Amino acid sequence: MNPSFDIIIIGAGVTGLSCAAHLQGQGRSVALVESHGSHEGSDRASFNSAGLIFGGQSDNFTRVSHAHGAAFARELWTYGDYCFDQLTDFLGQHEIPWQRHRRLRLITSAHELKESTLAVEQLKSAGFRVELVSVDSKPRADLPSCLPRVVAIQDDGDRGGWVDPRALLSALDKTCIGTTRINTMAMSVEPGAQGVIVRDHQGQTFKAEIVVVAAHLHTGALLPALHDVLISVAEQWCLVETPDRKSWSSPGIVFSANHGYEWGVTVSPHQVVLGGGRYLRPLAGIEAKEASVLPKITAHLIDQAEKTYPWGQELKVISETAGLDCRPCDELPVIGPMYGEPRVLLAAGYMGAGLTMGYGAGKCLSELVLTGRSSSLPRRLWPERLRSLPT
Repeated sequence: MNPSFDIIIIGAGVTGLSCAAHLQGQGRSVALVESHGSHEGSDRASFNSAGLIFGGQSDNFTRVSHAHGAAFARELWTYGDYCFDQLTDFLGQHEIPWQRHRRLRLITSAHELKESTLAVEQLKSAGFRVELVSVDSKPRADLPSCLPRVVAIQDDGDRGGWVDPRALLSALDKTCIGTTRINTMAMSVEPGAQGVIVRDHQGQTFKAEIVVVAAHLHTGALLPALHDVLISVAEQWCLVETPDRKSWSSPGIVFSANHGYEWGVTVSPHQVVLGGGRYLRPLAGIEAKEASVLPKITAHLIDQAEKTYPWGQELKVISETAGLDCRPCDELPVIGPMYGEPRVLLAAGYMGAGLTMGYGAGKCLSELVLTGRSSSLPRRLWPERLRSLPT
């Protein structure tokens, strides 16, 4: 007889653990399918995260408003802030060490300044607190100094931070006391009249009333209709030791430059994560099957740091990491019930905000499981928007 549960969650990263944690105490039998292997869809995506967390979105406001309209951009930005607030509340309640500071976009060119000027106007019109500061004017005391490459700074407020992803996952794991753990690799999700069957790589089957797929890049293999719309992208970052940083010494400053193609976060008074540079990979890292560390990208990140930050000289590389991100074809997260299969829910494609949005998505999925609705989750993010796309 197949093991049977009310709810099976596939994936034990931040999304799956958050969903399981929010289902605790609701009188449902919950199983968490977790794989500790090296498969691209395994739980290591969250485990190896760079640790930055932030509100809003990774891309600037105009990127969303241009493609989807200002009203939806406001809704999506609000959702990003909601996820940030939910995550930071959890960090505080469970006494997980983390650092909070600012979310800064460093403007490095005239066309980027034009875009940022419009983004700030739209953000203010939508009710968000934001400021564009020219470096030619007297610098604000609470903003860090930059080298001449930076012509302005878009300050999105105190919506940035850093947390050790392993500490976050450990704390989430401890909240899932009543969850059954199944260590295997799920290979298919098969809805039927008697429930949903999850089949693993050894042919063993598990039955549930509802299945939540939180399996990162493995989502497309489990749900073939989404295979061609969830795209892998290779990213790389390095942890560097810095000399005296003065105004950059506060941990938790999340920053980006060059339209977000360079990004980072201050970890401690003398350590910074630097990431980006995927445009140096073949096809800019799009549809990469694996993510290996490329020395030329690390060298480029160090070179850009020397041109951008007063602490960019004499950096010592402590570690280098590469990973595969999951980006939907329309560059919007996919969160909600699978079209045509209402007993199958999923979340994937957080566009660089994996820890923040993964935690919030897990909470929203638990609400959908329990009540069929989530007031905080924009309906536009449901997979139903992808029904007309060829697969």
